[in-house]
Parts: sequence; C-alpha cells; structure tokens
Amino acid sequence: MGFRGGFRPLVTLVLLCLCASRLCSLSHAKRTPRPTPTPAKKPPPSSPSQQSPPPPASYPPLPVRAVCLGGWLVTEGWILPSLFDGIPNKDLLDGTQVQFKSALRKTYLTADQGGGGAVVANRTQASDWETFKLWRMNETTFNFRTSGNQFVGIGASDGLIVATATTPTLPETFQIVRCPFDKNRVRIKAANGYFVQAIATGEVIADYGEPTRWSDFDASVFLMTKVGEQLQGEYQLCNGYGTDKATPLLRDHWSTYIVEDDFKFFASSGLTAVRIPVGWWIASDPNPPAPYVGGSLQALDNAFKWAEYVISLQRSTSWVSSLTCTLLPDHRTPGSTAPPETARRNGEQQMPTLRRRCKSSISSHPGTRRARACLPWS
Repeated sequence: MGFRGGFRPLVTLVLLCLCASRLCSLSHAKRTPRPTPTPAKKPPPSSPSQQSPPPPASYPPLPVRAVCLGGWLVTEGWILPSLFDGIPNKDLLDGTQVQFKSALRKTYLTADQGGGGAVVANRTQASDWETFKLWRMNETTFNFRTSGNQFVGIGASDGLIVATATTPTLPETFQIVRCPFDKNRVRIKAANGYFVQAIATGEVIADYGEPTRWSDFDASVFLMTKVGEQLQGEYQLCNGYGTDKATPLLRDHWSTYIVEDDFKFFASSGLTAVRIPVGWWIASDPNPPAPYVGGSLQALDNAFKWAEYVISLQRSTSWVSSLTCTLLPDHRTPGSTAPPETARRNGEQQMPTLRRRCKSSISSHPGTRRARACLPWS
C-alpha cells in the first residue's frame, strides 16, 4: 500500500515539469523575432555585346494553311498559256529540240559523237546525235546546239557544215525558212547566204542557192520534227517577244493577275501564309540580265504591303499573317529541281549561284521590312 500511495504524486510531478518546460519554450519563441531575409544583389548591367539577341520573328500559327501564287512573278506556260499567244513562231521557242530529215535522202542531219567534227546526213533513225537545241535569236534566226554542247556552223571557206564551236558567232547562225503550206517542211539558210543541202555522199554543205518548190526532190528541203517537252518559261517569253513587247505585257500581268483583294480573300478563307515563287533575276531588278524585263520586284513589294495592311486591319481574326517568299532553290535557281525552262535559256542551269545575292537584295528591300517574311532558301 505504501508503494502505491507514493507513486501517484511522483507521476504528477513529472507531468507538471514537462508542461512547464513546454510553456517556457513557446514563450521564448514569441519573444525572438524572425531574421529578415537579405535581398539578392542585382548583377551589373551587361554591355550591348553581351545582351541576349531579340526573340526571332514569329512564324504563322500551326497548322499553316498556305496558297502558292505560281504563274504570277515567274511565268509558267502551263498555268497561263495565253501569255505566249502573240509570239511569232511560238512553237520554236528557245530550247526547243528539233530533228531534220532530208526530204530527198531520207536521212537525218547528224552531229557524229555529239559534235567535234563534220555534220553528216547518213542515218535513217534519229537519236541524241540527230537532235539539236535551238538558241533563238529572233523569230526565224537560231543557233543549233548539239547533244555534246557544241554549235553547228559553216566551215572556213568551203561551206561544209561542222559542229566544232563552243560559243556561237556569225558562222553558227542559221535561218529557218518554213514552207507556207507545211510549217514542218523547212530550208536552212546559212550565214554565207546559201541553203544547206544533204548530198549523195552523206556530206552536208551550204551551197544551194536556187529557189524551191518544196518538193521531196529538192536536196535543200528538210522535214523538221520537234521532240521533247515544249519549254514555256519566262526566258522563252521574253526572248520570244523581245524587250519592247515583253515589258508592257508582263507589267500588265503582274498588276492584274494578283491584286490586294486576293489577299483579303485568302485571309477570310482561313489561310495563314502565302508562297510566292520568284526568279533568280529578281535580284537584279529593275535592270535584270537580258532577255528578262524589270518590274517584278515592285510587284513583290506590293504583296508585302498588302499582307501588312491586312494584318493591321484584322489582327483579331485569322487573316494572313505571314508571307513565305521562295526563290525556288527549289525552283528557279541554278541546280534546282524545278522545270528547266525556269532556269535559263534552253533549260540549262549554268548561272553562278545567286541565292545569297537574291536573299540580300530581297530581304533588304523596304517592302520586306514592313511585313513578316520567311526566307527559307539560304
């Protein structure tokens, strides 16, 4: 009994001590203020060279809904063939490939081995050696380029037809005279004033000076066959019309084919981008190399203005908000994968690379600075 009576007061004393210790601890915590956090020091201002670059220009919102304005600033005959309707002999545009078969001998003019020697007429089947590309000088005057990239011409004094020149000059100039009642029946007039004929030995010589009745018994009459695809690009159009006629024709086309209302329609239809093919010669606008004519860069500038104007009026709706202007490395620059007529004369892509020059010329133009533009050809 004595042990039990002394245990309870001991337990009570221990509990009282614990409670007193806890109360003292809480009281001390209230009296002690919390430490004030030290503010972080700001880093010194960086120099302009160390500042981060501005954020890149925004691109059209995804998904991109775009339209390609092909046939506007780069002529493509399959889009608008009527542009070529006024060209004389429009079936013999620059780059057209032709074969000539002697009406009398029934043999083809042949640049043996693709050129490098005499032109003969001794084969009855036509292939690459019997095919010539036309370099058009005017509606009736041409250079004939062989498959080996040499030019047909007359020899030094004997009138013999050869294919040895790498650059065409006067001896490599020929006139195609077409029959009035059959345009594929032709005579070929050389620079010496005589017509080309195929003689019995297979030689081809420019020494025929007599008139013709266009019969099969005339050795100076040839049956002309066009082979391959007909080229209808801007080079062919400007070369075919000449500068005086091509300039007003194209400027009217550029100003009417696409107009500001078209951009409003694009935007109201939910489009967010426009792709505008341009040619490499736009880098030299307003004085591009012959035969191209100037004015397409101004039309491109108008497109940027229209896009910017639409953006400023309709920022709260899904109007056009970006222009994707493509120089077509894709398309119209050397080494491109586009149709050949869009590159240079007779479809060849031999110009020096102009991508960087074109990018610099276009991106520095006032119109491109006012609107957002993506230039993806670099």
